[in-house]
Amino acid sequence: MGEFIGIAVSAVVGLISGTIGSLIAPWVHWGIEKQKLKLLAHRELIEKVRRELKAAPVKSEFRESVIYSQIRTFLQERTRQMIESDTITVEVGGGRGSGADNYMSDVLDDLCILEKHWELL
Repeated sequence: MGEFIGIAVSAVVGLISGTIGSLIAPWVHWGIEKQKLKLLAHRELIEKVRRELKAAPVKSEFRESVIYSQIRTFLQERTRQMIESDTITVEVGGGRGSGADNYMSDVLDDLCILEKHWELL
């Protein structure tokens, strides 16, 4: 009789652990896949913005683009204000970001910050 109880306990424990494993494993797998898809979407968004900026649109065109509406909430407040303002800013000195209404360097800087925050680098 003691041998039967040992076998029954082993069978019940095996059944319970198998059931739990079969329920948890797909959930864990979906969590991993979800994270991969999120990272992929973030990478694609950043690449789209970079391609758009490479075409060097004027500030008003970029502001009205679909890609700007997608990235807008991720940009720093200062960058958004610069893009959405009708004020023309002129930076002199010949360095990075100099010229009239050069918003691109700020957007690119914000993209680098996002890449670090989203752990894409």
